Amino acid sequence: MNIQGIAAGDSDFVAAAHLAQAVEILGRDAPDVPAAFVRLFLGSIASEDLAPLSAASAAVLAQGAWNHAFVRHRGMADVRVFNPDLPDLAVTVIEAVNDDMAFLFDSLAGALADRGLHLKLVAHPILHVERDADGNVIGLEESIAEGAKKPAADNRESLIHMHVAAMGEAERAQLKSAIEEVLADVRAVNEDFGPMRKQVRSLGKAFRKDKWVYEDDAREEAADLVEW
Repeated sequence: MNIQGIAAGDSDFVAAAHLAQAVEILGRDAPDVPAAFVRLFLGSIASEDLAPLSAASAAVLAQGAWNHAFVRHRGMADVRVFNPDLPDLAVTVIEAVNDDMAFLFDSLAGALADRGLHLKLVAHPILHVERDADGNVIGLEESIAEGAKKPAADNRESLIHMHVAAMGEAERAQLKSAIEEVLADVRAVNEDFGPMRKQVRSLGKAFRKDKWVYEDDAREEAADLVEW
C-alpha cells in the first residue's frame, strides 16, 4: 500500500477531497446510492491508499460496492472477485458482504496472504441496514456515518473490499471458491463459539461450586484457568 506521487503529509487532504468529489459525482449521476454509504465506504480506506485514486474511480468503486450490498439474504455470504473497469487502476477486487461476526477480516486476509497476494487497498465498513423479505435494502441507518443514534445490534453487516494485483479469469474463479470456503468455515466457527464459551463458563462455575476430590486451592486454580 504505497503512495506514488503524493507526499505523505498531503494524503489526508487529497483523500478527503476525492471523497467529497465522489459523493458529488454519485449525487449527480447515481442518486440512488446513499451519500452516507459513500462516505462510510470511502472513509474506511486509509488516506494513503485512497489519495492516489481519482474521484471518478472512487465513485465507481463505491457505486459497485453499494450495488453488491443492496441485495443479500441474511445468513449467507455474498462474494465477488472481479477486475473493475477503471481509467487509472488495474487491480482485482475481492468483495464480500456478510453478517458481521468475529474472525471475518483476519481469515480473509490470511487466505490471500497464503496465496502470496499483497493487499493494495482495503475498505471494511460495518453497515447497519434493514432488508425486506427478498433481501433488498429498505433502510440504511445514517447513524453509521453521522452518530445520530445507537444502531440496532442485529442488523450489522460486514462489507470487506480488497484490492490485489490484477488476475485472470480462471484465477479469479478459483479465488472466489476458496474465499467462499473460508467464509463458510468462519460462520461455522461463530455458530459454535457461543455454545462452546457458555459450556466453558459453566465448567468454571462447577469447579468453584461442586464437590470434587481435589483440594479447594486446586479447584480455584482450575476455575481461574478455564475462565481465562
